[in-house]
Amino acid sequence: MPPAESSSSSSNSDRPSSGNGDEEDVTAVRDDGGKYTNFTKTQKRWIIGLVAFAGMFSPLSSFIYYPAIHTIALDLGVTITLVNLTITSYMVVSGITPALVGGLADSVGRRPIYLATFLVYFVANVGLAVQRSYPALLVLRMLQSAGGSGTIAIAYGVVSDIATPAERGSYVGAVLCGPNVAPSLGPILGGALAEHPGWPWIFWLLAILSGLCLLILFIFFPETARSIVGSGGFPASVPGLDICSSRGRRKHFPEKKTDGSEVKKRLSLSNPLKCLVVLMRRDTALIVGINGKIMDRDYHSVARRYDFPVDRVKGDDLSKFRIERARFRSSWYFLASTVLSVTGYGWALAYKVNIAVPLLLQFFIGASITCLFNMCGTLLTDLNPQNPALAQAASNIVRCALSAAGLAALQQMIEDIGPGWTFTVFAGLCLLIAPMILAEVCWGFAWRSGDTDDLELQGRPETTF
Repeated sequence: MPPAESSSSSSNSDRPSSGNGDEEDVTAVRDDGGKYTNFTKTQKRWIIGLVAFAGMFSPLSSFIYYPAIHTIALDLGVTITLVNLTITSYMVVSGITPALVGGLADSVGRRPIYLATFLVYFVANVGLAVQRSYPALLVLRMLQSAGGSGTIAIAYGVVSDIATPAERGSYVGAVLCGPNVAPSLGPILGGALAEHPGWPWIFWLLAILSGLCLLILFIFFPETARSIVGSGGFPASVPGLDICSSRGRRKHFPEKKTDGSEVKKRLSLSNPLKCLVVLMRRDTALIVGINGKIMDRDYHSVARRYDFPVDRVKGDDLSKFRIERARFRSSWYFLASTVLSVTGYGWALAYKVNIAVPLLLQFFIGASITCLFNMCGTLLTDLNPQNPALAQAASNIVRCALSAAGLAALQQMIEDIGPGWTFTVFAGLCLLIAPMILAEVCWGFAWRSGDTDDLELQGRPETTF
């Protein structure tokens, strides 16, 4: 079913977030011919490139730090256990912060939150580079996490702003190139810098890179939040230069009520508990328990199967489309690859085979889990068009909690039952994702639509893909 074209029935994605409860129902009035976004392809690529660069810093801050743990402990005169506590505290803050900045990014805009968080991140890295005491290290690591951990959640919001559902998979894959590169670069850079000229230069490097990113975002990054600029974009001779000002966007495209009068928006603080409300929904809870081009291909394949017209210009009405089936269509291959690779990795370590074997299996583990993560993140964005960053914050809470629990148990499990059985247990936990995927595919659409007469809700799910 194609989306309505009349202004009286404008798409929900063009309405401001109603996250603060008392906000007036408004529509951003645009002379855009009903297009989903007015950003050109070049401008969208530019925006996605900036977002991918910004998203690199959160995982990079973790992986670049690990090789220096022993050196930092010696220099500060503390135990490695205490230095490991700075990693735990970093993860705790990483789980909480996106719940704050995600809601703010949905309500006040992506651009100001990006600039504010990167300023915090930059200051924290400068402080880490000059400090020489454990209390300062602990506090500043938490401040570093607060500045960098919300960037990936905001990135999904940006993708939701500028990409239609039919092309969203490719854009999510491009955005996650930055975060996915960081785990490879981090240990190499961290080890080299810790050896010479010294571990403080780890944080000086992060300060220099984040300062550069902050400057680029300030000059070139436009406001994309649909609650502020609607479909956004207007002709630009240089991509990003004359679309980077939120004030300028509002001047060109003032928000108005449906009766034509302008709206004066009020700034309200984000409620971090809102992400828990998102998490309590059945479909969202299953998605965060699971968490290219493949997704775009699957989207079109499922659309053809259900005779659903795909509109890459105006966007699609997902309330009439089984988006859960489209996003998870290829998930079974990646889940099987994850389970087999994790199991094989554990036993390769147990039998001390050639180092090439566990390294190769690590590649397959990383590739498979990344694909599953992309699918889940894209579906969360599809199902929460009004507050995509907040939905990602809910997912982030679950991921950080589970990763912290896994890390806490890992070493003890290896000592008690060995690496082979330890990773076999982890593979079994991954296999528990299968019924979650199946439930989301079979009943997710009925949960969203409230159609209790739906064939799949009556216990006769269509499980073929």
